[in-house]
Amino acid sequence: MAAGFEQMDVPFATAAAWFAALVELIGGAALVVGLVTPLAGILLVVDMVGAYIFAHVGNGMFVDQDGAELVLALGAASLVFAGIGGGRLSLDHVIAPRLGVAKGSKARASAG
Repeated sequence: MAAGFEQMDVPFATAAAWFAALVELIGGAALVVGLVTPLAGILLVVDMVGAYIFAHVGNGMFVDQDGAELVLALGAASLVFAGIGGGRLSLDHVIAPRLGVAKGSKARASAG
């Protein structure tokens, strides 16, 4: 994988390859189960921005031309998950109350 990144002139190709592999595997799994959803979403957005810049820019829009269609869709979806979280069926929703983290608790604390 690092060799492919070197061919695309990605800076720090080995580190970038490890980052991409770990973020896509672990971050993708975290999004599926809804665990640390905002963090996983942000890391995946960063990964997709890098993929767009180094592999897909200038190739058109559609996947059959090695374009940016899928990268942009995945990046946009990851950004949505980073912004709104995993929802009521996520592990974040199950775990947060047990950790004493309630959604909007900062806003209530500052208002009162």
